Parts: sequence; C-alpha cells; structure tokens
Amino acid sequence: MSNNNFAYRVEGNFLYLKNTHGTIPIEEAKQMSESIRTLIVEEKIERILIDNRELRGTWASGVNEVWIELMAFMREHVSQVATLCENVINEMQLNRLSRQAGTYDRIQAFTDEYSAMQFLGMEE
Repeated sequence: MSNNNFAYRVEGNFLYLKNTHGTIPIEEAKQMSESIRTLIVEEKIERILIDNRELRGTWASGVNEVWIELMAFMREHVSQVATLCENVINEMQLNRLSRQAGTYDRIQAFTDEYSAMQFLGMEE
C-alpha cells in the first residue's frame, strides 16, 4: 500500500516503510507521522524497518521535531525500529535525533541492511 509520501506493507507484527518523497514541508511530515501512528496501533506493530535509502537531501529543522515526537511515540508502542539510510551523514542525523528523543536503545539508523536486520532480530 502507499500514500503520497511513503509506501508500506505489513507482515504480521512487522511494518516495512519506504519513503518515496524527499524534502517535505512540516505539514506533510505531520500527516505522515499521524498515518504511521495509526498503522502502529491498528496493526499492533512491534518492529519497523524504514527504508530511506532513496531520499536525497535533509529536511527542515521543524520536521526534526515531528520525527522526535514520532520516535517518542514509537518508543512506547514498538519494540524496535531500524532505519536504512543512503549515507553516513543521514545515519548520524537520525541517530542524533533518536538520542535526543531518548529512544536510541530501540530506534537506530543504519547504512547496511544486514546490520538493520540484526538490530531487529530478523537476520537470516
């Protein structure tokens, strides 16, 4: 399934999100956040893999606050979240936000899929 900003699929208690829109205004970020929160609650999601590898650029600082709030929500409702990033700079930015939100034990960013899947306890 998809909306204008991301595609997703649910498999049991696992949610795979793929961001399809790079730079977004704060209002769109808020809409995305609300959609993701709804999915988490309605589908009883426990683990999430977010694929940001095709995103280019960074988002505005106001959008960071939306993501920090979403991370705090995820901390209360989801066991683990791994985000795949295109590069180390994006990985560092997301890990910094996760530390700011106090969620780093459950929410981390990676540049390689194997490490992300290990973090989620889903390595083969």
